[in-house]
Amino acid sequence: HAGDEIIRRLAARNGFDLSKVTTRPCEVCIQAKMKNRLPPRIEGPQAKKPLDLVFADVDGPRAVPTISPRAAGNRGQPVAYYIIFTDAVSRYRSLYMLTDLEGPTVLKALQDYCTALRAADLGLPKRMRADAGLVTAAETRAWLRGKSIHLEPTNPREQHHIHLSTLGGAG
Repeated sequence: HAGDEIIRRLAARNGFDLSKVTTRPCEVCIQAKMKNRLPPRIEGPQAKKPLDLVFADVDGPRAVPTISPRAAGNRGQPVAYYIIFTDAVSRYRSLYMLTDLEGPTVLKALQDYCTALRAADLGLPKRMRADAGLVTAAETRAWLRGKSIHLEPTNPREQHHIHLSTLGGAG
C-alpha cells in the first residue's frame, strides 16, 4: 500500500485535511522490506529448547526512515534502525524499531523484548548472540548480567571490526 507521504500529498492535492489523522508504521511493510536472512550457524553449544539461544541482529540505517511513536528512544525522530530478536529453536522473530544505536536505546529495546517474554510466561533467554558492536554500553552489559543472560559474539572465532561511534561507549 502507499506510504504516508504519498497519501498526504494526494490528500493535499484533492483538498482533504489530514492534520488530525495519526498514523503508525506498518510493521508488516517494514519486515517485508528487510532481507530474509537467518543468523549464521556456528560451532559451539547449540540450543535445544526455546530461549536457550536468541540472536540479536540490527538492520539499518534504512534509506527511507519512518516515524513511529512506539520506537525505542523515540524523541520525535525518524526510525532508521531495527533490531530483530530470533529464537534459535523456534525461529520466532520479534522486531523493535530504533531511532539510533545509542546504548540507552538498545537497552530499552532489549528490556521491552524481555518484558514481552515474561508477560507471555516464557521466561528470559539464557544466551544471546549479537554482533560485536551492538551491545557495547556498560549499562546494557550489566543489565544482561543481572538477568543471567550470557552475551556471546556472533562468531567467537572472528574479531569484528565495527566502527560505530554511536553505540554508547565501550564495555
